[in-house]
Amino acid sequence: MFQIFQKFPKFHLFGKVVKHELLASAMLYGVVLGLGLLFAFGTYWNHVVLIHNSISALLSFSFWSSAGLLSILALLLFFYIHTAIRYQNAMFGAEGALSFSLPVEARTLVLGKFCAALIYGICIFILIGILIYALISGTNTLFGNELLAENNMINTVTNTDNANVNAGLLLMFFLFIFEWVNTLSRIFAAVTLANLPRFARYNAIFAIVFFFVGGWIESFIMNTIFSLFSFSQDSFTTALTPLLQMQDATPFFGVMSSFLWQNIVIALLLCAAHLWVSIWLVKKYTILS
Repeated sequence: MFQIFQKFPKFHLFGKVVKHELLASAMLYGVVLGLGLLFAFGTYWNHVVLIHNSISALLSFSFWSSAGLLSILALLLFFYIHTAIRYQNAMFGAEGALSFSLPVEARTLVLGKFCAALIYGICIFILIGILIYALISGTNTLFGNELLAENNMINTVTNTDNANVNAGLLLMFFLFIFEWVNTLSRIFAAVTLANLPRFARYNAIFAIVFFFVGGWIESFIMNTIFSLFSFSQDSFTTALTPLLQMQDATPFFGVMSSFLWQNIVIALLLCAAHLWVSIWLVKKYTILS
């Protein structure tokens, strides 16, 4: 992968930054991902094997399900907290002083570290998907008949052969991905802003404040756009009613598609703004031009 960057001198340093960041956290993420896989395997094996012993299945199902859910929460918290700490140390800590002494642009440093965080984030979410699959497989083992009936009802309501429903579900998936990327970029912007001279003494506290304040501002922007959206509240309620009554999801996704598109565009614009602010502040408050 990194040999590709060597063929393009412009991206050679970018590839080195990404490689350095990946190697710096490789051991830690290896341990975390390994433990997560063990939990997933244990949950899946426990639920599938214990179908032959209903008493022990009921006793152990609660433990492994709780462990799986806690593992998902722990993975998310670990990823976000470690990303913030790693960016703080690598950019503004002792390691940052060495980075700034190298002939590397601020843009390359910030984007390289952001790209490495994205790669590890993808690994984390793949593992979360595996854990969810293990939990669902166990639920199907114990409550297969009840879930089968509910699944048939959901399939009838969503009608996945319908183009509007498929497009809506795909847009919701992309919105989730881009909102996650936007959250990651907001972490970078909050940490960078918290390391300005006036905030540097209590940068950890200010980073948390800036992160949540930024999230509140983004939510306000989203709600404002929603209130100014082209369709009326009555049309939205009319489209939502059949979905809540488990009858048909087609009207809902038909109405929401354009709204989802707007949210995706806004998430991308906010992500670009966060990264631009981070790069601009790094250029302004370091000797890196």
